[in-house]
Amino acid sequence: MKRLVTVIIIMSVVSNLFAGGKPEAERTIGEWEEWAQLGDYRPVEDDWAAIETAAKEEKELVVYSFSSRVFDFGRTFYNKYGIKVIANDMSTPSLLEKLVREQDAGIFEADIILVDDIPTLYNEFLAEGRLYRFIPTDLMDVLIDEAKTAPLAINHYGARGVAYNSEFYSEPPIDSWWDLTRPEWKGKIIMKDPLNSGAEFNTFATFIQHHVDMEEAYQDEFGEELIKSYEVENAGYEFLKRLMDNGLILMSSSTPVMKAVAAPGQTDPPLGILGFSKLRTIQEEKLTGAFI
Repeated sequence: MKRLVTVIIIMSVVSNLFAGGKPEAERTIGEWEEWAQLGDYRPVEDDWAAIETAAKEEKELVVYSFSSRVFDFGRTFYNKYGIKVIANDMSTPSLLEKLVREQDAGIFEADIILVDDIPTLYNEFLAEGRLYRFIPTDLMDVLIDEAKTAPLAINHYGARGVAYNSEFYSEPPIDSWWDLTRPEWKGKIIMKDPLNSGAEFNTFATFIQHHVDMEEAYQDEFGEELIKSYEVENAGYEFLKRLMDNGLILMSSSTPVMKAVAAPGQTDPPLGILGFSKLRTIQEEKLTGAFI
């Protein structure tokens, strides 16, 4: 959290740090990048005295975030620096749609965006010059190699797994993704709606991308060759088809999914496809849950 807050204070001021010369609206893209010290014009070392001065003059920081934790670190940021954070919490699809509409209308409100749909961000936003990568120069040494060279700043890495109720089940009730397609789990698998989340959508895409592994996993689980449905291209698509045919339940957000899975006192709890970050929900809400 401290590192994230550090990144935020820097990003809030880069556009106003080196004012002077032509008015901003009259600059070319290259001139603006040089003025803002972005793109190819990042300095070897950031001028922190100038950054802090400019940040306090600007007074507000606008953040578009896919996580409600934006309100928590917004308060922390304000308490430390006295700069108000205008926090906007929304789903990644809504966030990106809002960003495009505003930019196309010549409105540039957001200082920082936090999203969980990296492919879309790279291919439809970074490639079109709608966003810039910004990493504080004094943080580069503590980043892993991939984060140092990634096209955009990496806030954290996430993973998806299957959560179960550890009070009801003394051990994991499944050992393969394909178990979720068995009849005994019909109508008992829940997850956040992929149309409301880049991470969940890309989880589906990962099954398709790794269709060879999915086919091998089927053979390992059932001891026979996978027979795909008519016109289904590969094992990744077949898995998703069978998962949805098995009554996959979609919810608006992941926290209710975690609570539905891990609330104590249940007699027939469902399983949930969730990010491991929801371990914090188990702790905060005193739930009885674990991940496979």
